[in-house]
Amino acid sequence: MAGTYEPLARRLCRAVKDLGNLDAVPREQAAKALKGAPDELVQGAIEFALQKGWIKVEGQPVNSLTLTPAGEAIGQKTKVHPYVQPKLSVRRVAPKQK
Repeated sequence: MAGTYEPLARRLCRAVKDLGNLDAVPREQAAKALKGAPDELVQGAIEFALQKGWIKVEGQPVNSLTLTPAGEAIGQKTKVHPYVQPKLSVRRVAPKQK
């Protein structure tokens, strides 16, 4: 089940980053940024991110979220995965025949 929560937990970190950087973000506001994900999945994503050390939470039940340095790194938007090298295309041109 943890594999189900990881993508949503990553989106949650990006949402917290976008909404409040390192300041505490209300849970409802972060959940709303996940665009209608069911509350059970949001709670699972919060627990997953908490176990990974990506966020800190306040309140019982959780009422605010804060990114940790690890969550800050997860929250960075990247176009290219850091472990994947972009493919360079090389076009070979045949020499002109005289």
